[in-house]
Amino acid sequence: MRRILGKDSASVRSGNTIEITGWALDVEEGLPAPRVFAVVDDTIAFEALTGRESPAHVRRNADMSAAGFLAFVFTGSLALGPHSIRIVACNAAGTAWDLIADPIVCYVEDTMRLPLRIEPAFSGNVDFVGGFRSRQSGLNSIRRGRTAYVRGWAADVINGRPARYVMVMIDGRPRATVACELDRVDVAAAYANQQVKTSGFLATFPTADLVEGRYALTIAASSNGRSWHTVDDQFTLRITRFAIDEMPRLTSLAPARIDDVFVANEGENWKPVSLARLAIGERLKLRGWARDPEPGKVAGGVFFSIENGPVFEANYGLERFDAAERLSDDAYRFAGFEAVIGTDNLRVGQHRLHLCVLAEDLCAAYETAAWINFDLEKLASTPG
Repeated sequence: MRRILGKDSASVRSGNTIEITGWALDVEEGLPAPRVFAVVDDTIAFEALTGRESPAHVRRNADMSAAGFLAFVFTGSLALGPHSIRIVACNAAGTAWDLIADPIVCYVEDTMRLPLRIEPAFSGNVDFVGGFRSRQSGLNSIRRGRTAYVRGWAADVINGRPARYVMVMIDGRPRATVACELDRVDVAAAYANQQVKTSGFLATFPTADLVEGRYALTIAASSNGRSWHTVDDQFTLRITRFAIDEMPRLTSLAPARIDDVFVANEGENWKPVSLARLAIGERLKLRGWARDPEPGKVAGGVFFSIENGPVFEANYGLERFDAAERLSDDAYRFAGFEAVIGTDNLRVGQHRLHLCVLAEDLCAAYETAAWINFDLEKLASTPG
């Protein structure tokens, strides 16, 4: 087993990364261990990346050629002082065993937190943050206890290479690390470089230990697992008692209004429209304002529902001086929203897009009197 502990094997500066590589076999089955964990002070800190190439003396048997693993321990969230690190493997039946007889003792020394470089060494994008794998909802609110999914891509487009690893952080603390290995044909086409085709990633992490509320979600990328670079903008992740589409609806109406409606076929060429008919594939952009009906409270968020089907969350908290002035209430100053809604997954026919408001405590939702109706049609076929 190879261990990299900063400059020596006894101490590491707070914020640096401990890299642990090795191999693990289920001797009873004669197969690679499917899961390996880094356990810090008797708490699981990281699930290793398994299925990696085994050392030469292990891969003599074809069934054992992919028994290697790679684990990281991020010290930015650890208290200063000594910590014990165990490496535990687990087979398909749930039986676990230690891979080393004695724990690794690591001394965390005082220094800066996780060293993230701000310069854009990696380009990338987060396509989806939420509690459902479907691209249809686009939610960034997750019911506590559900698995969170973060999907996107990261690459050094200047030098034409995908990132090797992507780290998801919650409030600045590492939450999940995955390899960049998913195909992203769109990224390769956009940069006219097939070398960045495997720059996609899908990270998952549990939310049962997170309390209800808002968290800052950021992404970092790395080519070696030790030096990390921030990628894309910061997102707000909401952990709620209920999923948005399961929240109890309160009887009182929340004040809200849809001011502007735009449509675009592709790209960002948005045109104002008076809604009546739309074609499948066109996207809607809606702007307006909304707030919690309770005096002095802002909304927890805004979302749109289409009948009993898809739910789309808006970007809420935009500045609206005009609404605050018109309504003589400064609480409306940051009550603006903007939502982009795709039509690819909707059926042909009539639809009502209804605006709903999350309560400030994220435990319920208010109906509003704001909605739009539209007919969705198929695109006319073009002569070949």
